[in-house]
Amino acid sequence: TALVEAEAQRLLATAARNGSEPHLIVAQYPGWQSEQVKQLALILRGFPGTVTVLTGGAAPQLFVARSEDVSIDAGQLVRALVAAAGGKGGGRGDYAQGAFPDWERAAQALALAADVVADARN
Repeated sequence: TALVEAEAQRLLATAARNGSEPHLIVAQYPGWQSEQVKQLALILRGFPGTVTVLTGGAAPQLFVARSEDVSIDAGQLVRALVAAAGGKGGGRGDYAQGAFPDWERAAQALALAADVVADARN
């Protein structure tokens, strides 16, 4: 949808200004449907140098994606984030999903995302 594509462009512009590689994109969308958040993660996966960590949906879900030129394993990121914040999940190297019992735990996972990605890079 146009909303999702516009948000992808906004997030990419913000990530590019931050200047780190890979570009870490972290955002929360509690008012969005889970399919919209998944679509956003998959769009962002198509841009080089990106790692995306998003939450959204009616029940708090986690969506992690990375572009093909980034070697970080999205499934491992999801497992680390849900383990630290009391959720569950898993997936493939380029895309993975998880879920949390409440939004407080989803927010905890997002707060940990930068550290977990930094650990995965080392």
